[in-house]
Amino acid sequence: MSVVAPFRLLRHRDIDKAEWDRTLATCRLPLIYARSWYLDQMSPGWMALVSADGRIRMPVPVHRKWGWLHQVVTPPFVQQLGLFSPDPVTAIEVAAAIRILRKHFLRIRLAFNEQNPQPALTGVRTMPGVNMLLDLHRPYTEIRQGYGDSLIKRLRKADTLHLEPDACTAEELVRYYRQHLQGKVMLTKDASRRWQGLLETAMHKGQGEILGVRGDDGKLLAANFFLKDAIRIYNVFGASSPEGRTRFAQHFLLDQVIRRHAGQPLDLDFEGSSLPGVAAFFRSFGSRTMSFYRIEAFGKPF
Repeated sequence: MSVVAPFRLLRHRDIDKAEWDRTLATCRLPLIYARSWYLDQMSPGWMALVSADGRIRMPVPVHRKWGWLHQVVTPPFVQQLGLFSPDPVTAIEVAAAIRILRKHFLRIRLAFNEQNPQPALTGVRTMPGVNMLLDLHRPYTEIRQGYGDSLIKRLRKADTLHLEPDACTAEELVRYYRQHLQGKVMLTKDASRRWQGLLETAMHKGQGEILGVRGDDGKLLAANFFLKDAIRIYNVFGASSPEGRTRFAQHFLLDQVIRRHAGQPLDLDFEGSSLPGVAAFFRSFGSRTMSFYRIEAFGKPF
C-alpha cells in the first residue's frame, strides 16, 4: 500500500486565493507576508505546499534563474514565511515540506517563521535570524518605562527641536530613498519596482501607512513605511537624512507610532536587523527578541 505524500505542491493557477486568505486568518501566526495579495506583489507566480488535510499551508516563492531553472527564494521585504497552521507544527512536518521542495526545485533559500521548529536534515544549511517585537497592549506610560536611558535622552532632545509627525506620499518616500539610501541599501530594478507596487497596493487596501517627520521648516527628516494587520504593525522600511539623524527624527517617529497604538492588541514588529547598531536601537525601546531561521539547500529536480 502506497503512502500518501503529506503535502501537495500547487501551481499558482491552482491556488484559491480567497480560500487561502480565509485559512491563513485562522492560523496561529497569520503574518502579512503570507497573504495572497502580498505574495502576488513580491513573488509573482508563487506556488504553495498544502498538507493532505488542508491544515498546513506554506507559500513557495518561486524565482526563475536563466529563464527556466526554478529556485525558491525569500523575496525582498519578506522577513518570514514557512509553515502556517491553526495548530503547532512539528519538526517532522517542516522536514517533510523541505524534502518536497528539494524534489522540485534546484535551490532553496527560504526563511521560516518563528513558530516553525528547526528540523535536522542532511544537506540543509541553517542560519539563525532575529526579530524584535514590542508589546503594544499596555498603556503608553507603561511601555515608556521600558525605554533605555539613551533613548529617553534623545527623545527629550527631539522634543526641543519642534519635530512634527506628518503623512508622506509613496512618491515622496521613493524620492527620499533614492536621495539618502541608494547605494547603501542595494535593490535591483525589479525589487525596487515591486517595492513601489507594494506601497501602492498596501495603501489602497488600508493596510499600509507612510509616516514622515518634519522640522519646523517643513523639511522631511525621516520617513517610514508601515504595514498593519490584525496582529502587528510592521516597520518595513525607514530612512533618515543626515540632518534627521542628528535631530533623532527616527527615534521620534517610532515613539509617535507607539503612542498612537498603545493599548491596542498589537505588537510593533521592528523586523529585526543584522546590523548591531540598528539592533541595539530597536532593543532600546524595550522590545523582546524572537528567533527564526533560514535554510539553504540544493534540490534534485531532474
